[in-house]
Amino acid sequence: MRGRLPILAVALALTMVAVVALAQPTYSSAHFDVYDRAGAGLAYAQSIANALESAYSALTGAGASLAPPCSGAKYNVTITNLSGEGGQVMSSFTYDPSTGRIIKACISYILMAAGLSGSTLNHVAYHEMVHVAQASYYQYISVVQSYPWYVEASAEGLSSALSGVCGWEPWYFSYSLYSSNPYSYSDASIECYAYGAFYYWLISSGTASVPDALSGSLSGSSVNSDWVNSRYVSFLLALAKGITMCGRSYSPSYQTATLTGNSWTATVSLNGLSAAYYRLSLPAPGTVTITATGNVRSNLQLNQPFYVSNTSLIIAIVNPSTSNVDTQVTVTYSPPLVARVTGGVYRPLTGTLTLQLSIT
Repeated sequence: MRGRLPILAVALALTMVAVVALAQPTYSSAHFDVYDRAGAGLAYAQSIANALESAYSALTGAGASLAPPCSGAKYNVTITNLSGEGGQVMSSFTYDPSTGRIIKACISYILMAAGLSGSTLNHVAYHEMVHVAQASYYQYISVVQSYPWYVEASAEGLSSALSGVCGWEPWYFSYSLYSSNPYSYSDASIECYAYGAFYYWLISSGTASVPDALSGSLSGSSVNSDWVNSRYVSFLLALAKGITMCGRSYSPSYQTATLTGNSWTATVSLNGLSAAYYRLSLPAPGTVTITATGNVRSNLQLNQPFYVSNTSLIIAIVNPSTSNVDTQVTVTYSPPLVARVTGGVYRPLTGTLTLQLSIT
């Protein structure tokens, strides 16, 4: 799963390629040579190849590019005993040292853990193949070496959206990650995988295609990606109503906002690229005005009155910048006007009707 390229890792990749080249693969499929180094057996090697072929077809069918094997026509896959991981992909990059721009990318090898089965095997295969695709979209080595949060997030979320099998995405809500700055996480931390909920939403909502998500996230020269940040803000706004992933509904935790008289005010402290969610009950339908200081966004109209026909509001307050912000949010409620006819006179000669109204 890791995509970093320290010198030791490159040496290990070359060693492994040299070793496996001396032996026949345990099982070969159209695009993968699978070598069993864990005693998992022929049937397991075939199941690994089948799962990887399924992921290969799903990604190419979605229009994604895949980085080619570094050696030979097929990807080198080794079944081994991995400690706490389902798989790993070792990518190799050639780049211009003066600019950092990547000239060539290829896949040295793929590791798959022994003992995987069923939906877990399928999910891991898809996840690792998204890493194979990612290698073809990087444009600058600095992004590869920095290993930002959206590398594992995109691998996890895209693999789940394509396979229909979710992995760490539900933990996004368990960890309340909508209240954290995603750039505070990197490498292969669990939180990065949980941010896969964002990429699952990108695909399932039609906000982005698989190639768009990969290119938009990985092709920039800076770790801080404007493309990612903009779409992530849209995701935080969409969370106000909850989302569905792999057939289950998820929503953030809502804080309760209570009117005092006809208003509610709170100071909201937000980390960069984070949100707070409130549920506000109204005594009756009426006109509401929400004001907020600073550069924040909401799922509801800000600084302009609007009519609410029910008695419940869900309010998202989102910080679209990567810096922390404090904002004062005020909700003002105006009950509806009620007009009653208290009297009137009809004049048949002129055909006019004069009414007396009481407005409260």
